[in-house]
Amino acid sequence: MKISERISAVIPAPIDRVNRARLNFEAAGRRILNLGQAVPDYGPPPEAVEHLKIDINDPALHLYTPDPGLPELREALAESLREKFAARATAGRIVISGGANHAFLLAASVLFDSGDAVGLLSPYYLNHQMALTALGLVPLEISPQADFRYDLRELERTAHEHRLKALVLVNPSNPSGKVYDEDELRGIYEMCRRLDLMLIADEVYASFVFEPARMISLLSIDDAADHSIVIGSFSKEYGITGWRVGYLHAPAELEEHLLKAQDYSLICAPRAGQQLALHCLETAPRWTEKHIGQYDARRRMALNILESGGCFEVYRGGGGYFVWFRPLIDIDSESAVFDIMERAGVCLVPGFIFGEQWRGWLRMSFGNQPEEILRTACEKLAEYFS
Repeated sequence: MKISERISAVIPAPIDRVNRARLNFEAAGRRILNLGQAVPDYGPPPEAVEHLKIDINDPALHLYTPDPGLPELREALAESLREKFAARATAGRIVISGGANHAFLLAASVLFDSGDAVGLLSPYYLNHQMALTALGLVPLEISPQADFRYDLRELERTAHEHRLKALVLVNPSNPSGKVYDEDELRGIYEMCRRLDLMLIADEVYASFVFEPARMISLLSIDDAADHSIVIGSFSKEYGITGWRVGYLHAPAELEEHLLKAQDYSLICAPRAGQQLALHCLETAPRWTEKHIGQYDARRRMALNILESGGCFEVYRGGGGYFVWFRPLIDIDSESAVFDIMERAGVCLVPGFIFGEQWRGWLRMSFGNQPEEILRTACEKLAEYFS
């Protein structure tokens, strides 16, 4: 059976491969401390769930919503973005998607033609690279400087040399946790406007930012709401990853075309998920803030253990729920994660999936494990690499 060249070029789902290996170890009786997949360990607000239980008796719950999503959800989301991030968000420019990955796929389907080159600020989010490849586009990894900042002159040179159509950034970064300050974000946006590049900002982890870092949404920068796309999700903020509800905010001129892609790919996001997301916004608009102190304590502990052992280079990102680190010995993370799982009993994600230059790096997620398990896992890693 012939498989399309486009899909054959896509990397096999690497986190799924790691998770299947973990499940095999666990089925054989091994205890594996899971610091792999990026999921939070809390669920949605109980009040929101109670509202959804009432909704189950409403026949409308089993029907389509309008293609762009429930009007009341779009309104509530726009208000939330304005209140939290001073975003210039408008309900009519929001499309509710089947998760943030689907939102990126909608944007890429509308903006680019086969063969177009799109710059990914590295380390990039692996599903962005996968989606671009699957669409027949050319993802281009753009490396940061040693301090994980991006040189605007180098960005401009790269854009001209490779005839880029757009830049994609993730803020806060998955995997590094980097949080863009206002000057850097504004500089990248102004460069994109000058060069007529679309800027796409994935802000899925916007609510997971730790002091002294501060989240600056692209939607709060000048007129970026009219010329850029911002992607977000309810999955991480409200602990509802399985309900598959995300969104994008786009310039008004793209609405008609985004809805074409929405209709042929999904028609609409699952209605029950949209209803739950709405109840989350209504009952607990700052749900993540109830957990951020606990997450920061985990983060600080993990950083301290890894840094004190003298075995790692550790990047101290200010957001997300990740630790991005590199052993001070040469490793190939593609194979190393399986040896670490077997010998140390810790599940990590290999750095190479976030860009080829990161083969020696590893990503740890502290979102889904309590502090005592996280401590044990970090100690096992220090012992393994020592």
